[in-house]
Amino acid sequence: MLMKNLKFVTLAATIIGIVTLFGAAVGLMNIMLVSVTERTREIGVRKAIGAKTQTIKYQFLFESIMIGQLEGFWNYSWNTIGNAVSSMLRSSFVIPWIGC
Repeated sequence: MLMKNLKFVTLAATIIGIVTLFGAAVGLMNIMLVSVTERTREIGVRKAIGAKTQTIKYQFLFESIMIGQLEGFWNYSWNTIGNAVSSMLRSSFVIPWIGC
């Protein structure tokens, strides 16, 4: 009975994780859309002095990758701090990094 219920919990956690990833992707797309919209003059100046379209695309791709990596590092840091606080309070709630 325990294993039967564990399958439902695992399925629910997977669905929640997928929805969260899609939400993060939409948020990142919105950040990059605002970034491109606000920097149209910069893009125009770069194209006027001879920058290729592909170079400008690579710039924004690099920025989106950096935003994603910094967000991941930020979340990892907060989880580590949370584990430290939980350990200091002698709580049993600790995120198991070894099992991930």
